[in-house]
Amino acid sequence: MKRNQKGILWGLVITFLLFPAGKSFSADKWLKIEEAAWIHFVDEPGHHLHRGRDRLIKKEWKNAAADVRRTGAFLRLELPRIDNEKAKTATDEAIAALKSLGDAIDSGNGDRSASRYGRVAARAHWALAVHHYFKAEEVSSDAKEMAARLKAAAKHVRYAAAWTDVELKEDPEVSDENPQAAVPAVKKALGAVEKALD
Repeated sequence: MKRNQKGILWGLVITFLLFPAGKSFSADKWLKIEEAAWIHFVDEPGHHLHRGRDRLIKKEWKNAAADVRRTGAFLRLELPRIDNEKAKTATDEAIAALKSLGDAIDSGNGDRSASRYGRVAARAHWALAVHHYFKAEEVSSDAKEMAARLKAAAKHVRYAAAWTDVELKEDPEVSDENPQAAVPAVKKALGAVEKALD
């Protein structure tokens, strides 16, 4: 890990400690992270959701709930960067679903089944994929930035597809040289997962 990435990672750790997942705050007032730095943490939600699922299976309720809440915190940090209404709505819904699931796991009241967990995890990844897809459209004049955004969208839509058992007909591979070529495949994958979530 590069020195700059370590500094950013410690900043995020401090943020999570200062602002626990159950608390809300305005990212505009408290925290600003540059887009170029933030994109390096594209795997964080998936990491927490997979670890949370493993803990759920082991009946480590408090730890599983904490991982779900960390994913919700990540999405709340992402929310101020989202301009597109569809992506904003999807993210709001995913945050609410993550909160509800975290509460159910923690308290033992409500559905804390693996199938519900999978649906909520898919919804969180799909929301992030939609966000990155629309951000890629916004930066289409910058091939490097567009490629980074489309790669993030493709990664999250693959995760969402895996959580929902959707078989993608076309793998949304993104090249750095011609990211525009991946747009149709990413869009199709987003649509396939959206149908499964409805």
